[in-house]
Amino acid sequence: MITDARALRPEYIPRDLYHRDGQKDALASWLDPLTHGRSGENAFIFGPTGSGKTTLAKYIAKKLAKQTFDVRWGLANCMSDPTPAATLAEIVRETDLGTQRPDGTPRAHYIRLLREADSQILAIIDEVNALTDLALLHALYDVPGVTLVCICVDEDSLFSAPDINSETRSRLRTFRTMHLDPYSHDELVDILDYRVEYGLMRDRVADDAIDYIADLAVGNARTAIALLRRAAEAASADECPITSGLVDDVQEEALADVRDRHIRSLGTHQRAIFEIIREAGSSGIRATDLHGRYASRVQEPRGQSMRRRYLNSLERYGLIEQAGTGRGTRYCVLQIEEA
Repeated sequence: MITDARALRPEYIPRDLYHRDGQKDALASWLDPLTHGRSGENAFIFGPTGSGKTTLAKYIAKKLAKQTFDVRWGLANCMSDPTPAATLAEIVRETDLGTQRPDGTPRAHYIRLLREADSQILAIIDEVNALTDLALLHALYDVPGVTLVCICVDEDSLFSAPDINSETRSRLRTFRTMHLDPYSHDELVDILDYRVEYGLMRDRVADDAIDYIADLAVGNARTAIALLRRAAEAASADECPITSGLVDDVQEEALADVRDRHIRSLGTHQRAIFEIIREAGSSGIRATDLHGRYASRVQEPRGQSMRRRYLNSLERYGLIEQAGTGRGTRYCVLQIEEA
């Protein structure tokens, strides 16, 4: 059944990206100066979860790195640790400019390593809205030889954040911007067919199963691939074909895989907020109580603006839901406990 499990992994970068030709060409043109020893154009990629933002950025980065020895690229996901120092440390590690250093290493150390690099640096910063200090982007903008591709779900919430100073906001407005829409049903079918071609025995996958997965995923490629992967595992274990009925059987497990992957990616503060909400049970917790418990649970709690960003991202990932407004706002978990 499974011929190459890599094609079913969420981090797999395909040989080609379907239905993103215009976006591929645009991002490649913005970054093309890197292959000639010059900085590229800094860019934002916006779009809903599962629209292929990170995959697109990594796909183009790999293409560029194949064209020249003088481009290094790395990805930092701000969800797991949103501090500027952690983001810088991850970029430096990913680009092989330095090794792991103790917590508390000053930003200046990492900035110096980037300045002294003998190659052009492409820094992909995922979940950039989770950064505790967006002024880091301004600082990286000023480093010669560093080009930024920043990934975020929502443009409005990023630029309207009250903790961005006017100078940083003005600088970020000079970045190129790209918006990805959710995939259509037919586009998801094509994406799934590609994964089947490279990862599974095609004659063991019913056409109606692929169509059904695309229906269930509702434009989200991440969910679609998780459904296909779970169905393939079940079919392989039971020595049966992948059918729409089998997809139904594994749907809950696949959605739990996506959910658990999001939970594992949470940083210390965001995880604390999530756990407080989960502990409150189905009745949820009032916003005022949530903030009070959070402030007493963690060291150096984040400010109100940062907490609001954390809550928004937890909602986008389908981990929590909000009910009510103002002082009556309550938060509760969404599809967390196993049935």
